[in-house]
Amino acid sequence: MENMQGSYKRIKGVLLPVKWDDNGSVQDIALYANDENEYIIVKNIKSKEMVKMLRQQVELYGMVQFKNGKNIILVEKYSQEPDE
Repeated sequence: MENMQGSYKRIKGVLLPVKWDDNGSVQDIALYANDENEYIIVKNIKSKEMVKMLRQQVELYGMVQFKNGKNIILVEKYSQEPDE
């Protein structure tokens, strides 16, 4: 993976799938944040763990970068938010 440069942020929102394979399995996920931005999640071990939390409120912490017209985040920590 390339070296990311950006800023560390803590962001809350809902995890949703954004790309599927031919069999319907989720390939990519994104955070639809409370600040009304979409953050594409970089694939790593954390993103694979987070697939089980789709459509739930979460808080992510990681390196955010704006690349090719999109916000992307390399997640270092995450937690599920309680339902309000």
